[in-house]
Formats: sequence, structure tokens, C-alpha cells
Amino acid sequence: MSPPEQVLHTLSRTASIRTTRLFRIIALTIGLLFTLFTFLPRKQLRSEELFSQSQCPDPELASNIVIAVKTGASEASEKIPTLMQTSLRCAKNIFFFSDLEQDIGPYHLHDVLVDISPEVKKLDGAFEFYRLQQEAWRRDGNVNSTKGMKDLKSPNDLAAWTLDKYKNTHILEKVWEFAPDKEWYIVIDADTYIVWSNLLHWLPSLDSAKNMFLGSVAFIGSTGFAHGGSGTVFSRSLMYDYAVTHNGTAARLDSKIHNLCCGDVMVSEALKEYGNDLINIQPEFSGQKPGTIPYYTDYWCQPSLTMHHYNAEDMKAFHQFESDRENKSIPLTWAEIFGRLVRDQLQSMPAMQEDWDNYSSVVDVGSGILYEGVKRSTTQNFEECAATCEANSECVQCAFDGEACYWGKAIRLGERTMPKDGKRWRSGWNQTRILDWISKQRRCDIVKFPDWRESTHY
Repeated sequence: MSPPEQVLHTLSRTASIRTTRLFRIIALTIGLLFTLFTFLPRKQLRSEELFSQSQCPDPELASNIVIAVKTGASEASEKIPTLMQTSLRCAKNIFFFSDLEQDIGPYHLHDVLVDISPEVKKLDGAFEFYRLQQEAWRRDGNVNSTKGMKDLKSPNDLAAWTLDKYKNTHILEKVWEFAPDKEWYIVIDADTYIVWSNLLHWLPSLDSAKNMFLGSVAFIGSTGFAHGGSGTVFSRSLMYDYAVTHNGTAARLDSKIHNLCCGDVMVSEALKEYGNDLINIQPEFSGQKPGTIPYYTDYWCQPSLTMHHYNAEDMKAFHQFESDRENKSIPLTWAEIFGRLVRDQLQSMPAMQEDWDNYSSVVDVGSGILYEGVKRSTTQNFEECAATCEANSECVQCAFDGEACYWGKAIRLGERTMPKDGKRWRSGWNQTRILDWISKQRRCDIVKFPDWRESTHY
């Protein structure tokens, strides 16, 4: 071998040895990291640490919570992806229940109505919509041809909405079948927003070994029930009682549902029959969103656990708000939501806003909180209505619908409402009184989460 060839051979051998050593070092490093993160115990985050983390908390905190999302084929593609990217991005066990078996991207939706008997389906015309929707999916690969269909018996109602009430009782059985023996089961609508960090702070104060049925009470007449859109919480013990001890409850109740307005009413009645009261967690569980919440002493320093009627843009905006909070170590309260998301827009409103309903006519939509804040009087125009409000020292806002004047002492922003059925809404706020009321509220330095032992039962 010539001298140049010997040099090249030596260099090649040296490079080979170095490369081998490098690969051994990399392999040892990977092995060490794998051992550290796989086999050594992981630190359990305390609640105060949980709030300070910008990423999702340790999966151990969420592994025993199951989320069941009630939706429908006519809305699912618009709501489910955004819900998963925002409110539920840290949830670990999520199941979607609909009126059509389908996949939306990576998310599988279960048809929760598939086992309802043919006899029951003959009782309600909404199942004709269900049949047509199934046909459209098989034929077209979409349900565009059935969107917007009206209920045959109630032309003012969507057929999809009427069909929806048959899902609730079956969802409880199905979600237990898919994920039995978890600590907590939470059923929400696709437009419900869960404040996840607050939820994880609160649930450990409860006892899943007890039959616990928790939510936000709403009323039909004098009958209280758990409002489904606000979210409903079921303990493991209660779910076992419903899905195992009383297995077959959903099928037994199917024939009764067509006489009721809503599936959440049926669930509340069934659980009541089995000896379980609704534990009212309100206003922490809310059927409102930031612009329609009645900010008052009942809605101020309490932590927010859920909200309702969120569209995709609402969810993205609220998730961004949560991500941008400077101090994530403290629970999110209604007062902070008002200060960050509502106050500036409210204060920019004119003395009279056309085509706007500030919900002065409502005590609290779908709620049992009665703050005695709504009064009605007959006036000729908005100016008289505003004068009526000004004459009462407790009034902070008013609304005139063309026929009647409403005024209240809770602060609501409301929303754009176009003329309908001969009514045209005009709204106004007493900004001086609103600022005065806010200035008198205590700082929310101590946030108290709801104690189920102190809650009202229905």
C-alpha cells in the first residue's frame, strides 16, 4: 500500500470509529431519557401549579373525566373541530353522540338513536327527518338536502331540534358502555364552553362514590331540571346506578319523550324517580355567554365553569382570551370576564342602540336565579322608557320593543336583534349608575368554588 493510500485508510478508519462512538452516545442518551420519562414516577400537579401552567396539565388530572358531546349531523362539522381546538383541547376522554354515524376529520360521531325501536319511531314525525337524513348521507355523502327541514307537527321548529330530545337518555348508557368506571361524566352540547382549568380545580372537592347529579337548574312551570346546554355532571356512582342497576332506562322512556319538550327534562325526571335530586351549581354553570350574562351580585366573584350558545368564532375568541391572561394562577371569575370582554363595548354604546336587545326583559334565560331585577311598564316610545328607568334609582338599563318598556338592575350587554313579528328592539344603559355599581364591588381576591353541601337541591 502506497503512503497516500495508508493515510486515506487511517483517516477512514478514524472517522468510522468516531461515527460509531457518536451513535453509541446518542443511543445511550435516548435510552436514558426514555427511562426517565417512562418508568420514573411523574410529579402530580397541585391545583395552584395547574393554573400557572400554559400547557395542558398532567394527564392524570383529566384521565378520570369523560366528556360526552351531544350534537347533530346538521351542525357537527361547524362546531366539533373548533370545540376540540379550544375548550376541550386538554380533555382526554371525549365521545361524540349524534343522529348520524360519521367521521369529521379525526373525530368519530356515534349515532345514538340507532337502537330506538320502530314502534317508537312511528310516534314522532321527527324520525321521518331522521330517515331522510340517513338516505341523504348514503346517497350524497352529506346532509345538505335535509338541513333546515321543519318539524311536521310544529312548523316553527326545526325537525333536528325535535329529534334531539331523544338523545339524552341514550347518551348516558352509551358513554358508560364506552368508558365505564371513570370518576366523572360530563354531558354538554356542541356549543357549550367548559373553562377547563376551573373545572379541574373544582371536581376534587366532590365525591364520585356518592350519587351526585350536578348542573344549572332551569324551569318549566314550577318544575326544575338540569339545563343541558349549561353542562351536566354525573358521578361514577350515579352513572352505575343509571346504566347498570337500572339498565334499559333509555328504551323504557323512549315512548314518553315525544310528549316532552326536551331530553334534559326526561333525564332529570328519570334520576328523580331513582331518588336523585339535582344539585344546583349556579351561576358557575351558566346557560349564557359573556354578552348575555346578567352581571350582578349573583354573577361577579364566582368562578366560571361553563357557558352556552357559543359559535365557532366565540370559542376561538374566548380561548384566545384564556391564553392571554396575565395571571393564570387565579381562577377565572365572571368579574374578570366582564372587565376584559364586555365592559369596553358596553361603555361605547350610545344612549339608544337601534335593533339591539340588551335582555332587560329577561330575569335570566333558562335559569333559576331570581334577582327581582326586571320590571315592565307601558310606554309610547323609547324616550319614555328611558325616563322610567331614570326615575328608578335601581335601574341600570332598559329596552323598548315597540309595545312595552322593560328595565332591570342587572348589567347585560345583549346582542344585535333584527325586527321580527312586529317588534323592533331599542336598548339603552345608564352608564353613570353602572360605573357606580362596579366601583362598589369588592375585589375578587378570594374565589370560592361551589360547595355541593350548601347548594339547593331540586
